[in-house]
Amino acid sequence: MKKIKKTQEKVKMTFFRDADGQLVLAQFPNLPLIGWGICTLLPYVFPGAHVTDGLKMLASGFLLIWAYLEITEGVTCFRKVVGGIVFLAVGVGYFWGGGGIVAQTGYQRLFSNGNR
Repeated sequence: MKKIKKTQEKVKMTFFRDADGQLVLAQFPNLPLIGWGICTLLPYVFPGAHVTDGLKMLASGFLLIWAYLEITEGVTCFRKVVGGIVFLAVGVGYFWGGGGIVAQTGYQRLFSNGNR
């Protein structure tokens, strides 16, 4: 039982703490997350506008950039893992479409079989 406790404590120390030993779970949102938030909310402010598809694509781009930056420059293993999960989820949603995280965009509709 003591060995399990020590292992759990070691995981907490390495997974959620930075190089200085500070506990880091969340930080102030950086530019890609702010861009993603704005591009995600604007279609609700202007419903039915022609820019909705472009904003969805731009939001996905911002989220991919944020995920890449977390994978490469995240200060803790936790943040790198979250970045990897988001990167895979957005990528799978984009390439396999169907609504998931990235809804069907105008680009995908343009090149689908129904519009030839």
